[in-house]
Amino acid sequence: DYAIKIDGLKAGRIMRLQRSHMRFVWLWTLTAPIWPDPQRNHSGEAETLEAAQQAFKARFQEWLAWAVTAQGPVQWYVTANA
Repeated sequence: DYAIKIDGLKAGRIMRLQRSHMRFVWLWTLTAPIWPDPQRNHSGEAETLEAAQQAFKARFQEWLAWAVTAQGPVQWYVTANA
């Protein structure tokens, strides 16, 4: 179970989960940045830790591209100490 921090702010998690008797997956979640579209997918599964890291990074990069062009302040759900 890994907490993802960006500039001291908690941005999400990557964790290993058992989906069936013999199958494990890596679940990634982007939990802290507030996305303007509540229907947006903030999590996913991957077969390897590396794939989960890449998927998390890709989703965060999408959020960051939106954030740098956002009108007004960009918000996070948690503080630096969370």
